[in-house]
Amino acid sequence: MELSGSSKRYVPVEKTEDGLITERLMALSARWIRFGYRRLKVMLEREDIHINHKRTYRLYREAGLSLRNAARRKDTKSVECRTEQYPHSTTAGRWILSSIVPATAETYAY
Repeated sequence: MELSGSSKRYVPVEKTEDGLITERLMALSARWIRFGYRRLKVMLEREDIHINHKRTYRLYREAGLSLRNAARRKDTKSVECRTEQYPHSTTAGRWILSSIVPATAETYAY
């Protein structure tokens, strides 16, 4: 397998700015805990640090920064959470009960 001469001689150069940007990301995320990488990118732009959003995300992840995932809500449609339904003989009764039951403080939910 042959390589071109330019590929053989290529030496990757580390960007010195990455360290500075990462430090700024860490400082901003310590100040505003609930900000994600997109909002932190806007904050960097306000400080005249303009970088690509993909680079911002890469540095954000490399720094070990991430938001906590939101806790799942309980499913209130499960069988344990259901209340007893008031039996209706007709659909007209359902409409009547919707105005009577709350006024009389019955324990049935509809």
